[in-house]
Amino acid sequence: MNSFIQIEGKKSWNKGYFENIFIEENGISLDSSASNSGIYLGEIIDSKEYEHEWYRMNFEMDLRFETRIVLNVLALESIDFIESLIKNEDIFSTDIFNSLMELESEKFENTSEILLHNLKGRYLIYWFQINSEGQSHIIKKLKIYYKKFSWLNYLPEIYSEDSSFLERYLAIFQTIFEDFEKMIDDMPQIYMPEKTRKDFLETLNKWLIIEGFNNWSEDKKRYLLTNYHEINRIRGTRRGLEKIIQLFTGEYPFIVEFIDFKNYISSSYQKKLYKKLYFDNPYGVSVLIKSKYLTGKKNFQAIREIIEEFTPVQAKCKIIPLNDYIVLGEHAYLEINSYIYNQSEMKLDEKSMMSIGVLSSDKNR
Repeated sequence: MNSFIQIEGKKSWNKGYFENIFIEENGISLDSSASNSGIYLGEIIDSKEYEHEWYRMNFEMDLRFETRIVLNVLALESIDFIESLIKNEDIFSTDIFNSLMELESEKFENTSEILLHNLKGRYLIYWFQINSEGQSHIIKKLKIYYKKFSWLNYLPEIYSEDSSFLERYLAIFQTIFEDFEKMIDDMPQIYMPEKTRKDFLETLNKWLIIEGFNNWSEDKKRYLLTNYHEINRIRGTRRGLEKIIQLFTGEYPFIVEFIDFKNYISSSYQKKLYKKLYFDNPYGVSVLIKSKYLTGKKNFQAIREIIEEFTPVQAKCKIIPLNDYIVLGEHAYLEINSYIYNQSEMKLDEKSMMSIGVLSSDKNR
């Protein structure tokens, strides 16, 4: 089996040096909003071996016909010159790439499988230029094989004589076979929500059936699937409802049940007031959420679906927006959506009015 280094994911690609390149979790592409040409200099690969003979490189890409990719690769025993270029803050990025172009390197154009048999040196340096008049390739991952092992080794020695063509020919099938081997080795990870592909999350959800799954962001979908059994265990409880809304909005809601205030009702006026503010139903649940999380029909509908999914069938739920100001007779809670500040003497009469800013949710004032 060949030993290789794999560059994949936002964190790995960001280790390189680039210009007019757009980097995201599923790969890199040309930043067409900035230019129709971009360049990427990869992190220098150290084999830790003098005169190391490099084997091959392999790109995995989503292809676009209008894109041209030119790859430059060279091997060196010392990288002092390149490191001094990168560390020099007075040199513009275009000058760095122009200096690299002057070095004697192997060039490959629009190919995903590259043999590096002619390259010897401890360090491998590679950079590629992406040119496109439209939407560019998305380069998902790059593998750099630094220990040579060819299927040619399995054949009788006579086939090793003048074997350049045969080795390149076998490398095609060797790459396909090794990709299948890795796919089989990585198969368990496909069913791990935190590691699987984005498009496979919907398939995993079909096994669990989390209602309103499309309302969640990708990272929260992964969290929901990973922690499904823990979350499902507290479904239908106050704690479960608080947890799921906190996960969606980032803040815990303020929940009021009938049991929270039933002992405070001692008159018909209080009964009328509590009925207006909350419920007079023993199974009533009022969920108070800051109004900024309920802006727009889509957000409100998403939260409503979440609440319905995580409350018992017999419960009667009401969503109450918590505004950042006080209206007498409405929902105002100290340390929840309102805070007293700038205390001073105040008198209200028929000709006076209290500004909406006197009692506010802004803690910093």
